Amino acid sequence: MTAKSADVFPHVSSAEIHNEEFRLFGVLSCGVDLVWSEVLPFISNSVAFSDGTYTAEDIYQFVKQKSMQLWVVYKNSGICCAVITEITIYPRQKRLNILFLGGVGLDKWLHKIDEIMRWGREMGCSCVQVYGRDGWVKALKNYGFKKTHVILKADL
Repeated sequence: MTAKSADVFPHVSSAEIHNEEFRLFGVLSCGVDLVWSEVLPFISNSVAFSDGTYTAEDIYQFVKQKSMQLWVVYKNSGICCAVITEITIYPRQKRLNILFLGGVGLDKWLHKIDEIMRWGREMGCSCVQVYGRDGWVKALKNYGFKKTHVILKADL
């Protein structure tokens, strides 16, 4: 990790980080610059599938402005995953959206999604939704996710 843990994850001591195999952390907006170079490859790979709706720079700006949240999964050897979430308030519901998720060793840390879901409940969200490719249907089935919609697109 390139930054002191207290600068990015102020609620966790360095000893705690190094004693856990995989830990999920919400990165404070003031700590984004300290980890951005490490998460950029994960974000860039994920954004490549956004059909041109976002760039990694867009994501960076939204996280800095606190309209999106950056989560990282950390293992002793460094950051192995980055997740971008956004809370959307509709007229009748508040939902947590997982917009981007990228990393290495998915099968080892995907269970950490439960912690993001718990945070969504604490924020008053009624559900969490994921926009992604079909492979996510199978990967997230054991966490209570089900396919509810299909998005169709036509260029104009």
